[in-house]
Amino acid sequence: DEVTFSALADAYARRGDVVGARRTVADMAEASLRPNVVTWTSLISACAAAKPKRQQEAERVFRQMVRCGVKPNRVTLDTLSWAAGRSRCAELCQELGLDPSAFPDRAPLARLERSGGDSA
Repeated sequence: DEVTFSALADAYARRGDVVGARRTVADMAEASLRPNVVTWTSLISACAAAKPKRQQEAERVFRQMVRCGVKPNRVTLDTLSWAAGRSRCAELCQELGLDPSAFPDRAPLARLERSGGDSA
């Protein structure tokens, strides 16, 4: 089920194993299961934890998640900020029509977006 696949993706993410996390998402599709926000966030986390970081891949995953109709949450945005930096996260949200201030605890990111600064 989705919970099991998401837990497996998270295990790969903690090791920075992007290939394993991607394989888990592909296995979900083969099992006719749709990745949820936890699964997508784990895949972004794998990109952030990889050595070296895989910023561009994290951005692609985030775009794909939004295109698939999965709404990011605060944890997703924090994870994307880890992978790509706060200002880039704000840019991606704007590009995809997402309002970072609409997410709980994202007021600092919204202020950062308006100021054009970066803390990453």
